[in-house]
Amino acid sequence: MYKFGPTFFVRNGQAQVVSRGDHLIMRWQTGGLVTTLIPLGNNVFFDPTFWSTISFEHTGDETSIKYKAYGFAEVYAAIRLDAR
Repeated sequence: MYKFGPTFFVRNGQAQVVSRGDHLIMRWQTGGLVTTLIPLGNNVFFDPTFWSTISFEHTGDETSIKYKAYGFAEVYAAIRLDAR
């Protein structure tokens, strides 16, 4: 489960990322929305639902998400709440 901050579209929104073979899905806690994440390479994915790119960054034992929506200047970050 990943948690975004208070400036994200869904304030403090949370989403679970799940592998589905050749792609990932992002299951949003609010509203039950599920989006498909299409791999672009090097831990970067495209979310066609919101025209966004999502990258996974690994620092030591921690993983975070950087979420960049088309047409918006801000890059939103989400921290991973659950450890593997």
